[in-house]
Amino acid sequence: MGLLSVPLAFARHLVSLALVLAVLSLLLNGTGALLRRGSGSRTTRLAGWSAVLGLVSSLVMWGLWASGVLLR
Repeated sequence: MGLLSVPLAFARHLVSLALVLAVLSLLLNGTGALLRRGSGSRTTRLAGWSAVLGLVSSLVMWGLWASGVLLR
């Protein structure tokens, strides 16, 4: 879900979906890490970082669309 949120953040009408997917991915990744009680594998870390990237991308694009910068 984290990797899916990155490209969706750059589509105009899918910014909110990207935000929701990124937050859900972070929650699931955090819950899984708590249940495992370990540092996690490389795949788990990659999923966490891609969710953070999707979250930041969607927030930036949401701000740009809301401010009207991309509409000019």
